[in-house]
Formats: sequence, structure tokens, C-alpha cells
Amino acid sequence: MDVPCEVLVPAAVSYCIGPEEQRRVTATVIAEAANMPALLEAEATLHARGVTVLPDFVANSATNAWWWWTLFGDVSADPGEAEPWCEVQCAGSHRTCWTAARQGLPHRTVKLPKASSTAI
Repeated sequence: MDVPCEVLVPAAVSYCIGPEEQRRVTATVIAEAANMPALLEAEATLHARGVTVLPDFVANSATNAWWWWTLFGDVSADPGEAEPWCEVQCAGSHRTCWTAARQGLPHRTVKLPKASSTAI
């Protein structure tokens, strides 16, 4: 947690950043690739310290969405075909979260737009 860096990506373990661990974080952005790596009380303290926490449901949304859309036949497994679809479908959520961060709001407090159900 205390490696000097601008972006920290906890990618494998849930609940690994608690109230004690958050004190060691030197990054200015945490991009949650694992499912819920920061406990809510740690996230609140990080936010108060000026650390932007990009929640797991935003940071790994395109990967999870692509898997489901491929499973249901909405898009093929080909990355070249899937990338534009994911960009369009996830852009609103990503834009909303980064706008909230610029306004000083924690990401988990914002209401995200629903993804479009229309094909590209």
C-alpha cells in the first residue's frame, strides 16, 4: 500500500484496504480492479485525504459487461468489435464518476446513468 505511486490498483483481494491500511496509501488515485478492495470507512477517510477512489463497478465495468454481452450474443468475443460497444455503453458511467471527482464528491454517492440497450 505504501509504494510511492500516483495510481494504486488493488486487483486481486477484496477488503484489503481498511482503516489501518488506508494510512499507508501514498497514491492520489485508487482504481479498484478487485471487487470492493476498500472498506467503506477507509474509502471515506481516503476521500477526506484527497484520494480519488474509482469504484470497482466503474474500473472493471467494461470487462464484466463485455463478458455478459458476449454470453448473451449482443457482441462477439473479438476485441476489435467489442471495444466500440463497451465505450458507448460505459461512457456515461465513467463520465459521471469523473465529473463527481472534479466536484469533490465520492464516486459511490453519485447516481449512474443506465446503459443503453440499443446495438451499435
